[in-house]
Amino acid sequence: MENEDTLTKAIEKQSRLLADLEVIDACDIMLRDDGFSAVPDEIVGKRRLDIGMENRPRRWYGLFSKLNQEEKQKIGSQEIRPWGKYEILLNDASCKVKKITVTPKGRLSYQSHEKRAEVWVVISGHGKLTCDGETDEIAPAAIVMIPYGMKHRIENTNEAEDLVFIETQIGTYFGEDDITRYEDDYGRE
Repeated sequence: MENEDTLTKAIEKQSRLLADLEVIDACDIMLRDDGFSAVPDEIVGKRRLDIGMENRPRRWYGLFSKLNQEEKQKIGSQEIRPWGKYEILLNDASCKVKKITVTPKGRLSYQSHEKRAEVWVVISGHGKLTCDGETDEIAPAAIVMIPYGMKHRIENTNEAEDLVFIETQIGTYFGEDDITRYEDDYGRE
């Protein structure tokens, strides 16, 4: 029951983030030195961000909780992988949110995680999803819930278009070393 509550809260958090990204692109978010994000007045005027920041000075509205220096450097950073890339949109104690782009014919490793569950929302592109040996086709607006320990992978089956999805990680640890790989096209362990 506790994991379901945590998963529900993370889905709600991701939904608010996605709604906000319709108004302001992630590239338009800048972090100030004090660890709060800065959104220009002209953007804030279009839509008030719905995450309890009403008491902030009008010029600045925080999208992220106070972050330490190491976490600040990770927000917005891109990591290149053999199958494509990912960008960290949010990184706090309760969850991590990434925008993941899988290049044409790219495929993530068949993997599982002990310390986190994941929720994926497909934004664009088409592909094939494998969870515990069963496969399904996926397309924009697909929502995938991956519990702790479930083997999973996603593959871009398109030859010309990227597959893009938002991944929300929920759990006790979000490091890249919480990956058990069962199959990998690129020889990683």
